[in-house]
Amino acid sequence: MAIALAGVCSLASAAEHVHCDVRYASQTVQVDARPTDEPLRVPSVNIGERFAFKVVARGTHEGARDGTPGRITQVSLYAYDLEAEGAPALVHQQRLSAPFATGTEVPALTGWQHVHSSVLGRELVYGCALRTDDGAVVEPQPRVPTPAPSHSALSAPSAQMPDAPSPAVRLVFLGDVMLADGPGRLIARGGDPFAPVAERLKQADVRIANLECVVARGGKALDKPWTFRAHPRVLDVLRRHVDVVSLANNHSGDFGRA
Repeated sequence: MAIALAGVCSLASAAEHVHCDVRYASQTVQVDARPTDEPLRVPSVNIGERFAFKVVARGTHEGARDGTPGRITQVSLYAYDLEAEGAPALVHQQRLSAPFATGTEVPALTGWQHVHSSVLGRELVYGCALRTDDGAVVEPQPRVPTPAPSHSALSAPSAQMPDAPSPAVRLVFLGDVMLADGPGRLIARGGDPFAPVAERLKQADVRIANLECVVARGGKALDKPWTFRAHPRVLDVLRRHVDVVSLANNHSGDFGRA
């Protein structure tokens, strides 16, 4: 099911506008926004009674300068959780400035963005593109050059050197890694749950995973549906395959603050 909605704009339509496809469950809502001088008056769009989504476009309006077409110079996107305590709660914000990524097909401007609410399983997905009213491809806007710094007689500028090629670094991002229960029992028997992807992981310079479990011997399980605690023996296996772990997830505190 697709629903088309338009953002409020205080002035005449511009040649450029932002088009977003916003998805929740089986519903897709299309949100369009044109440049406005009153961003606080732009309403948010209700998405499935679970989220609210808002697009604010800033820039010049059509005819504002010698009849030239309007151009968008800044795009701000907001997602709100309608089920959080004190809702609506801002859970995601993205601000983009020219020059923008080209391409009129979603999600050329933003990529697909995934936003989660405070309720388990609630996920909002959105992607946006910059379009013109006539359907033409939006050309990239030039970036305003930064003035060269002035130099005093005590710090004369050195001769400019050509830019050296930057070394390539290969990153691998793993998803949720949980080393309690089944994976933990496999490690206790001398196995390695990373074995099927070990060769792929070796090809990366930096390997980053989301560790969705506590690694400890003690602590008291919180009153929640699922709590995960892995034995410290799993750390040797984890270090073998992963360089960095993130802990910003809903299981890092499963067994208390300590």
